[in-house]
Parts: sequence; C-alpha cells; structure tokens
Amino acid sequence: MSWTDILVAIALVLVSEELLGWMDRLSTWLVRYNARQAPPSLVARLEEEWHSDMLAKPGKLSRLLFALDCRRAAFVLTEQELLPQVSPLTVLTVRAFDIVLAVYMLVLTLPLLVVVALTLLLVERGLLFDRKRRFGRRGKPFRTFDFRVPCDDVGNATRFGAFLFEAELDRLPRFINVIRGDMSIVGPPPMRPMVANGTKIFLASYYETRVCVRPGLIFPSSVLPAKSLAEQILHDTAFVANYGLPLVLRIMLLSVWTWLRLLFQLRPR
Repeated sequence: MSWTDILVAIALVLVSEELLGWMDRLSTWLVRYNARQAPPSLVARLEEEWHSDMLAKPGKLSRLLFALDCRRAAFVLTEQELLPQVSPLTVLTVRAFDIVLAVYMLVLTLPLLVVVALTLLLVERGLLFDRKRRFGRRGKPFRTFDFRVPCDDVGNATRFGAFLFEAELDRLPRFINVIRGDMSIVGPPPMRPMVANGTKIFLASYYETRVCVRPGLIFPSSVLPAKSLAEQILHDTAFVANYGLPLVLRIMLLSVWTWLRLLFQLRPR
C-alpha cells in the first residue's frame, strides 16, 4: 500500500466521522423543528420527550429516521386539534389536490402571467406585486402575491389597472400562496388585519373555527347564497364542519357554473 492510499484512507475516515457528527446535530435540529410544528400547548413537552426518545435510539441513522418521523407525528397532532372530526389523511388529500391544481394553473396561465408582468414593469412602470398582509390558518400572518393595480396621479386605476381588477387577474399569482401553504383552492376569505382583530374579539368562536383551515381562492360564501354576515358565517362554519375533497370539488363546480351563468348573461344578444 502506497502513501497515497494511506492518506486517502485517513481522509475518508475523518470525513465519515465528521458526517456522522453532523447527523446527530441534524437529528437534534429536526426534533426541535418538528416539535414546533405541533400545537403550541404541546411544543415544550414534545421537544423534551422526543429528544430523550431520540437519544435512546441505538444508532445515528435510527436517530435521524426517528427525527424525520416526528414531522408526521406533529402533523397528526395538529390536525387532531384543529379538525378533530376529519381524518389527517383527508387533510393530506386536500393539500395534495391544492398543490397539483395550483402548479397546473400556473403552468397553464404562464403566458398570461408573463404578459401582465411585462406590462406592469415596462409600460406601467412600477412594482410587480402588491404584497397584502393577511391572516391564515392558526391565525398566522402571510403576504399575498397580487399583481399591482396601477393608478394615475389622482389615485384612480388606469385602464389596464381597471381591466386587471375587474377580471380579477391581479389575484392570479395567489396560486403561489397555495403552493407555499398559505392558502387553499377553496376556503374562507383571507382576513385583513383589522377584520382578524375584530373577529377575534367580537366573534371569538367563529374566529377559532375559521382559522382551522387555510383561506381560499374560492370562498364558500361567494358561490352559495349569502345575503348577510350571519349567512356567510354559517357557510364558513359548515365548510369547516364538513371539510373534505368532495365538498371542495362541489364548491369549485358551483363556482364554475356561477361564472358561466354570469358570462352568458353579459353576452350581447
């Protein structure tokens, strides 16, 4: 064996020991991160228990696998607290449907997105997005991806801006929020900060129910008859109580049907 082979073997041993050391650090970090994804009331206890259970595992690889599996446990605990009437598998199915449909819609509308973006940047001269602050699931704040509606010096929307707003094309990039996990395809409207604060104070039970699911691009109250705030609350509450993919698909179909009826009503005769 030459000196080169010996040096290579020593280097491999040193690198493998370093990697094994990093596996323990990674496992510890994963346990803490996954524990923080559980309900807030359980975070401290789970972090301590899971870390102790991880250290009791015999090997570094088994510790890493245990740390990764803690994400599944945190997901199940969270869903059991937020939606106890629904199986975690149902929530996972709806989430997978959201991601697939959002990616498909972004790819399908990519040419339109590029045209709007270039018009805003080159013709209307200004920012591309108007990142509005909204509150979503578990009351977490997030920023929406909305195309900026350009306005003139007086504050009125330009012709292109009015077209974006009336056709609701300014909300098209919100599919990015769906992929990020901020929103869903179907759900209650995302809450503005003022609305969220008022709802939390004066309609606490409704607020707790509403934040159990992600806000949606399509609202149940927008396709079902809702002539008052009480009816909107009723629709949102019923949506959470019967949460699942069949209800999501039904509301989507009703939304398409409503859009088609409006289109034919506006069609000149």
